[in-house]
Amino acid sequence: IWEVETGRCLKVLKGHTARVFAIAVSPNGDLIASGAGDSDPTIRLWDAETYEVVSILKEHNSWVLSLCFSPDGSTLASASDDHTVRIWDATNRESGSRRTAGHSSTITCLAFSDDGMLVATGSTDKFVAIWETKTGKRLHHMTGHTDRIQSVAFSPDRQKVVSAGWDNVVRVWNVTTGEISNELVGH
Repeated sequence: IWEVETGRCLKVLKGHTARVFAIAVSPNGDLIASGAGDSDPTIRLWDAETYEVVSILKEHNSWVLSLCFSPDGSTLASASDDHTVRIWDATNRESGSRRTAGHSSTITCLAFSDDGMLVATGSTDKFVAIWETKTGKRLHHMTGHTDRIQSVAFSPDRQKVVSAGWDNVVRVWNVTTGEISNELVGH
């Protein structure tokens, strides 16, 4: 944990037994989530005030590569090298997760819509997916990238998803139809 003003290290969170690949902070600042890989494909939830582990989430079987809290902080999404996204109830940490399936390769990134109802994911399989958070159902499988996807984001109005890939193109997708609405070339 770093102090922004001075750049001083305030606290080192110790608990994972392998490399940590992902980190997220809940919107209200109460929780820190960390995801690891190798021999420790777990997510640890830390109390942001005491820096104590409050829960260890163990349902992934490979590297946890991306974490994101929903805007209201009630839900945590995790993306993994095991080709799954898991949707966790961040308020009831003993409840397990909803699992999504549909990517054929490592899921590298994810993002919530502003209302928390949808999650977008990107993967090394070169497609973007949109999922319902309540059911885990995939709404769209969007193809167009020619290399892995590294980042996804929703527009504030939830009408668009933007994806960036190793193919040097930013693509803008229509959330309702799943179709490409624009391609931004030039990187």
